[in-house]
Amino acid sequence: GAIRGKMWTVGMEREEFFDPEKCSTYMKKKFQHIGRGAVCGICMRVCPAGRRINNGR
Repeated sequence: GAIRGKMWTVGMEREEFFDPEKCSTYMKKKFQHIGRGAVCGICMRVCPAGRRINNGR
């Protein structure tokens, strides 16, 4: 997948933990039918930081 497996930290370069080209290719292949700018949301779903915020922890 597009997420490389490193935990994100403040100041980290995007490419250290995320492959934007892989993400873009996957979105275009799987979600183009939804419309321009469609996002699959997988990265947001699996991000532990988002879970902590959304669950109030």
